[in-house]
Amino acid sequence: MAAPNDFAMMEHVVERHFRRLQERDDDMPDLVIVDGGKGQLGAAQRALERLGLATGVELVGLAKRNEEIFRVGHVDPLV
Repeated sequence: MAAPNDFAMMEHVVERHFRRLQERDDDMPDLVIVDGGKGQLGAAQRALERLGLATGVELVGLAKRNEEIFRVGHVDPLV
């Protein structure tokens, strides 16, 4: 049995959620915090880019182990 692909699942969930918001013409959040580091953040960013939302929503990833906050466009995390 293959292990689940955490990045693909993150990308899928983010895209599905935000696509529904668009379809219902709901307000978009100002900030989205995803559970995970650079990989999960990148997956969420790709989903938002496909929906044309990459510049309208602030997106960060929270890696709890070291309490690091990863931001789109920044190499080093905030600790």
